[in-house]
Amino acid sequence: MEFSANLGFLFTDLPFPQRITAAARAGFRAVEFHDQAQSCDLRLIAGLLRDEGLKLCSLNCAMGSTAGSAALPGKEARFRAEFLSALEVAEALDARAIHIMTGRTSEAGAEAVLLRNLEFALGRTDRRLLLEVISPAAMPGYWMNSPERFEAVVAALPDPQLRLMGDWYHFSSLCGAAALSRLCGLAPHLGHLQLARAEDRGDPLAEDLPAWPELRALAMERGLDIGLEYRPRLRPSEVLSSLRGGAL
Repeated sequence: MEFSANLGFLFTDLPFPQRITAAARAGFRAVEFHDQAQSCDLRLIAGLLRDEGLKLCSLNCAMGSTAGSAALPGKEARFRAEFLSALEVAEALDARAIHIMTGRTSEAGAEAVLLRNLEFALGRTDRRLLLEVISPAAMPGYWMNSPERFEAVVAALPDPQLRLMGDWYHFSSLCGAAALSRLCGLAPHLGHLQLARAEDRGDPLAEDLPAWPELRALAMERGLDIGLEYRPRLRPSEVLSSLRGGAL
């Protein structure tokens, strides 16, 4: 288990390549990206990851104004182009997983579109493909907005490459006091965890997370990395030290 710095949320005062160096300096041994790398010099990014000894846990397909396109009817060509672009980056940077974002839509037929697009993606890589359940409070209109929708997708497409990115903030928003049991119930499908303080997506200090012992045990049992995707007020090194029990 490694803690991964989400460079879409952390060190955002720096240009993207410099965030990689900052993450290593803060004590991280892994990072994860949104879609920034698609517009960067990949040789530069690969060199920084190598020189800093960081593994890349995941990166997103292009987000755009719709927060992805995988479930958008009529946008299949767009999704295929965006996925192939993300796959090229993932291969160049040796990313463990690609996060496929469904997009914002309420159109009929969205699930069928998503399933066809996932079949396309699964047929072109053996890398792990992640779907994230995102709370409507955080992203109104996002299609993958409940654990039940994720369960319906994996029931229709039971491929072990297709996994859940379980974000504690979103599960807490959606499930309240049942968040931990709901997340643990999906353990066989988990491919990555993300962490932020449940109340406000703030710094996830261990002492502010009553469920931290159980979440850490879940990650260790399933061999999962934990992405720190939160709105920072403290130095990320302080949060990292807290979660590691004081040891960097």
